Amino acid sequence: MHIGSIRLVDLYNMHAALGSRFFDHNIRYGLGESEAVNRAISRSLRQIVLDQVEQPSVFGFNHNGITLYAERFEPEGKQFRITAPRLLNGAQTVTTVASFVTANKDNPALAKGRPVFDEIRVLCKVITRADQKFVTRVTINNNRQNPVEPWNLHANDMIQLELQDKLRSDLKIYYERQENAFDQLICQGLLNHGDLEDLAEDFGRSLAVPAELTDLFSRIATTRVRLLLSALMDDREYRDKVAEGNLSFLRTDRAFEKCMDAAHAKWRWVHKKLA
Repeated sequence: MHIGSIRLVDLYNMHAALGSRFFDHNIRYGLGESEAVNRAISRSLRQIVLDQVEQPSVFGFNHNGITLYAERFEPEGKQFRITAPRLLNGAQTVTTVASFVTANKDNPALAKGRPVFDEIRVLCKVITRADQKFVTRVTINNNRQNPVEPWNLHANDMIQLELQDKLRSDLKIYYERQENAFDQLICQGLLNHGDLEDLAEDFGRSLAVPAELTDLFSRIATTRVRLLLSALMDDREYRDKVAEGNLSFLRTDRAFEKCMDAAHAKWRWVHKKLA
């Protein structure tokens, strides 16, 4: 295990270059921008990069750090080359940073050279020469702050990886093998359901998830979300990324808005919130 600090911009660039492959060893994607951890990271980035009321070094003191697995970790002069990095812990950081950069891409503070953003560092552990069982155990133990359910542990099973590749290459369907990969669209499908009040009355009084509700989620996923994602895969803006296997754009606000625009045109969906 190698321990040091990594520039946040390098972590961002890894994610931008590798896309969804960067999360291959993780058990979930980000938990959503509404989560307290993600809001705290966004607020910290805004104070450092945009408002410049905090020093870049503060971020490292307030952050738990991230964990990577890599095939090789080799010194090159005063730097290190990391081969095939995969994120084990830090999905909240990576997805929040990506959203922050996208939302503020026209801000001069994030223009080329961006000295303040480039100075931000986080603690980083890089693990090499480890088998999958050990990597899975490290992933679980590094994600204790957000409970890991038993079914999450199968996200990296070989059959799940092969199924994801098969559906993507043959049917152009995005298969959510990791938690929270496209849950927002399922939520919007439910909130825009014509019988929402009846559904709330029937299923909103119990913590159990009855088979009828599971079937409804399945229908929304297959008859609505599948069509939206299929159209998104064929979108001219994303075709090159899809061809490269880079599906990171699925977590961007722009992709979500494109899907919601298409859903509004097809079924009159509008963006709704619970409160």
